[in-house]
Amino acid sequence: MGDLISRVSRELSVEMPFQTNVFYNKNIIIVRPNLFVANAENSFSDYHFSIPSVAPPPLKLGRKEYSVKANRVLVINPEESIMIKNSAGNLPTTEYTVLFINKKFLQEISYEIYGNSYVSFSNTNYKISNMLRYSFELFAKEFKNPHAGNLLLLESLSTQITIGLLRELKSNFSNKVHEKNYDGIQHIDRVIEYMEENYNAAINLDDLCQVANQSLYHFIRVFKQETGKTPHEYLIDIRINKAEDMMKREEHSIKEIAEICGFINLSHFCTVFKKKIGESASSYRKKL
Repeated sequence: MGDLISRVSRELSVEMPFQTNVFYNKNIIIVRPNLFVANAENSFSDYHFSIPSVAPPPLKLGRKEYSVKANRVLVINPEESIMIKNSAGNLPTTEYTVLFINKKFLQEISYEIYGNSYVSFSNTNYKISNMLRYSFELFAKEFKNPHAGNLLLLESLSTQITIGLLRELKSNFSNKVHEKNYDGIQHIDRVIEYMEENYNAAINLDDLCQVANQSLYHFIRVFKQETGKTPHEYLIDIRINKAEDMMKREEHSIKEIAEICGFINLSHFCTVFKKKIGESASSYRKKL
């Protein structure tokens, strides 16, 4: 049993029924209870999303009291306490959806989108899209009827669900996607400028990540998204363009140009040049 489901089970005031109404992988758990547990205070280490099919009795979230609407999402952030108040005790209801998302997993996704891992959702009731609801159903269906690639598909669906919630629900990052994208472009422009100025140096990915102030995985993904090339491909193109310019001026030998432009050696330069230009460096120079 995974860490997430073990942790949630331990933190619940009642035992989680491990039957057909619980669907999970290492990142998320979808539970379909048919009971509102009343007068028991809970808090969870992970993100908790509840979508009741009928309005539950008033509940206490932290120090505030909330009235929750049917078919709306209520978010409980990690370590926030929640308790349904009902003098008659537990209340049977029609089956509804409760979702738990691993805190670390959600924060990693948040970092990839917003460049910041700290996520705090508003406790307001939300409507969610039918597409997001359908993702829940696909996850449950795949869990109940596993086929080849089951684990990969569940992992993909858990990512899709998490991104959907980050997009659709109000949080401290709401309306910042376009700002983040623009900021990401600025970082890439700074990296390209750095490459242009230092093309003849021994540049590595760590250097470029520091210039962009981004993690390695995030930097490579955003760079290719913005330029259509990997950082290495882009740097090689800069070096080849510089080499072409130097050949036209006829001030240096091909060997000197290879060294000046930052290639490992003459052989490496000649191989790359022919691959990029379509003819050898010597043939290219003779035509000038």
